[in-house]
Amino acid sequence: MNEVKEAKRYYQVKEAAHLTGLTEHTVRNYLNDFNLYVERTEGNHRRLTDETINQLLEVIRLKEEQGYSMKEIRAHLNGELTPRMLEKNEPLKTAIEKRVDELEENLSTKTEEMSSMKEAMEVLMKQNNMLLEQNKEMYEQNRVMHNEIKLLRQEKEAENLRLENYMKALPETAASLDNQRVLDRANDEQKRATELKIRMEARKKAIILWESKPEEERMIKGGFLGLQKIEDKSKREEFIKNYIDEMLLKHIESQSQTSSEDDSKSIS
Repeated sequence: MNEVKEAKRYYQVKEAAHLTGLTEHTVRNYLNDFNLYVERTEGNHRRLTDETINQLLEVIRLKEEQGYSMKEIRAHLNGELTPRMLEKNEPLKTAIEKRVDELEENLSTKTEEMSSMKEAMEVLMKQNNMLLEQNKEMYEQNRVMHNEIKLLRQEKEAENLRLENYMKALPETAASLDNQRVLDRANDEQKRATELKIRMEARKKAIILWESKPEEERMIKGGFLGLQKIEDKSKREEFIKNYIDEMLLKHIESQSQTSSEDDSKSIS
């Protein structure tokens, strides 16, 4: 069986005044002040619905029984909360205050988390910058060492070439004084070439020995706020120089001892 839909009722302003106990003038004012829903006829006359009549009755109740102001009534009809409504509705007020406390606590927690994350990011950025500086330092050290080795090789090749040229310049006989001078010069060149070779090999070994030393003996504090560890270049060069001098001295002593033994055999 189909249900019969009840027809919607409409009221004139005069009828609305009779139903609510208001004057027609007051009804019109309330309709305008609270922006209540009305429909218009073809002749532009107001027609109120049951819903509008109920809203007018609610306005009367709030004004006369609750003592609401026009502003508070308007807020109530728009679904807004007013201080007076919270005072009249203690459970609602308690619930809202509880929710506000929860939101404030949550905001405080999130703020602390954000602060901790910011501090962690700053620490990571500092560490990253320190690593970048260390990488730059290591790259520069490797570049310098490579150039030094390259230079030593070039010097050794040049010395070998000069020695070879001197040897070719020797005459077939070495009886004359000039030939002896050439031989002496060739010997000097041979000695310089040997010394250069010793220096180059000693430098390689010195670098390896230096790199094998404990970090606290090789590094000093520097960089950002003195937190970065960098290699002590002056100490490194001094160590390498001393090691090379030590190897040269051992070579000279060895040559001197060999020469003394050869002289003893000749005398014998």
